[in-house]
Amino acid sequence: MKKTYLSAVLLLLVVWELIAVFTDNTIIFPSIEATFVSLIDIIASGSIYTALFATILRTLVAVTISLFFAVSLSVIAYRYQSFAVFLKPFLSLVKTMPTAAVIVIALLTFGREGSVLTVIFLVAFPLMYNDTLFALKHIDADLIKITKTLSGDYLLNLRRIYLPLIKPQLLSSLKSALSLSFKVCVMAELISQVNLGLGKELYFYRINLLTPEVFALTLVMILISILFDCLLRLFNGSNY
Repeated sequence: MKKTYLSAVLLLLVVWELIAVFTDNTIIFPSIEATFVSLIDIIASGSIYTALFATILRTLVAVTISLFFAVSLSVIAYRYQSFAVFLKPFLSLVKTMPTAAVIVIALLTFGREGSVLTVIFLVAFPLMYNDTLFALKHIDADLIKITKTLSGDYLLNLRRIYLPLIKPQLLSSLKSALSLSFKVCVMAELISQVNLGLGKELYFYRINLLTPEVFALTLVMILISILFDCLLRLFNGSNY
């Protein structure tokens, strides 16, 4: 598996360099060398760190809020079918709306900062809500019968039994939500033109035709997504 993975990475690098040689124009498509030189310059300048911190903070805050509401509302929907039916139109609307349109509407309604958090919530919440509700519905029926005999306190059973049982699915959902939310956050920052963030940096490089810097910043964002994945794997204690 590792050899196959490394072969795929090597192939991508070869294709990257061939395209760069064929275009022979750094503004259109920079080479690997030009990209990594720009990456070193960006890291050495230090300006990226505050932007990176701002983007990660927005992502984590919005995903945490989304997780809280996703778990809370999925538990209610699990207990009361009518509530699950009530939420369906809202979830369907959020899924079908184009992300760019959501960003523009949120920008007009909540301003620059508020629009970024709102968009991340609208992307992360439905994903985690559906996964959590699915996991709750597929808990072994025999286990549910046992919990009813142990205690009449539903919240106690939820904390001690239900949540540990759905922990793997919940963490898997959180991993997907974090990765997706980080990408959406950068896009929302770029469109809404926040004062600080990777999206703002990306916009600056684009309008100044600094394509190697755009590629370098993209590599940084890929590494952050991988870091989120690794941290969640470490937290879970296994490879899910």
